[in-house]
Amino acid sequence: MTQTNIEYFITLAETLSFTETSRRLFATQQAVSKSISRLEEDLGFSLFSRNSRTVALTSEGKQCYELFKSLKAQYEQSIGEIREAYTNTSSTLTVGYQNWLDFGLEPSHAFAELCREIPNLTLSGARYPPPILRDRLLSRQIDMAIMYDTFYNSLLVNQSLCKKHALFDSQLLIMVSPDNPKVKPESTYKDFVTEPFLFDIFEGESIAENNKRAKKIIEQCGLKPKKIAILPNRDSAYTEAELGRGMVVGAEINFLAKTRILKTFPVGVEETIVCIWRADDANDVVEKYADLLLAEYRKRDTAQ
Repeated sequence: MTQTNIEYFITLAETLSFTETSRRLFATQQAVSKSISRLEEDLGFSLFSRNSRTVALTSEGKQCYELFKSLKAQYEQSIGEIREAYTNTSSTLTVGYQNWLDFGLEPSHAFAELCREIPNLTLSGARYPPPILRDRLLSRQIDMAIMYDTFYNSLLVNQSLCKKHALFDSQLLIMVSPDNPKVKPESTYKDFVTEPFLFDIFEGESIAENNKRAKKIIEQCGLKPKKIAILPNRDSAYTEAELGRGMVVGAEINFLAKTRILKTFPVGVEETIVCIWRADDANDVVEKYADLLLAEYRKRDTAQ
């Protein structure tokens, strides 16, 4: 019971003419006749009553015609919808970026390179905090996330769900108000490790996750803060630091640090920025973009 046999049957049921059927399907009358016979043999009953002059559907043939016609329509509709979804998916690359970070021109250069191979490709991007990036990636709302490796490791419990490339490293900085009395030409980050630690909470982050993240940064940077102040967002934390209420810790690629009047002190610790995508993603455009992205950052590192 092949698709070809069913197609021949439907056409013959509508024309009731072997001559017209063979013309429409660009087949010989003999091929049409054999196809119908095979289908009747598979079904176990006759679909047509025919003699030298006429061809007519049997009652069973009429029922099969309605059935196969309906199935064909459903098949064509479903295949059309699947094809349209595939076309939309393969022609659009959706990337989520960790908010507040400056990733440079490399994402744009990698996309331009990819467009040489896929001219009609569209890039769509938006910024989110790490927990939202994770949720959107796993729910297939974005194709790729670019974020700190620290957050990838802590937020994604089952890491076998994703693939990743380590793109580049960024130095961590302690940042304080320039009016802080400890700020001197010879000062280092060690002079500020006991300052109050100004820390933000991410959208979508639980209190337990926030505490774990704060503890990790404190250990990572060797901090011994007098107290920890949890602020509702990163902007608030930087504002409090400018007002002399304590210190914030951030990567040098954090563009908030570049727009604030803050003194920065390298900690000697680096954060790795990664791009991650779903391991089961059938859209090979995503992995091609990831490879090009890695190549662009390596090119930048070599130039430096």
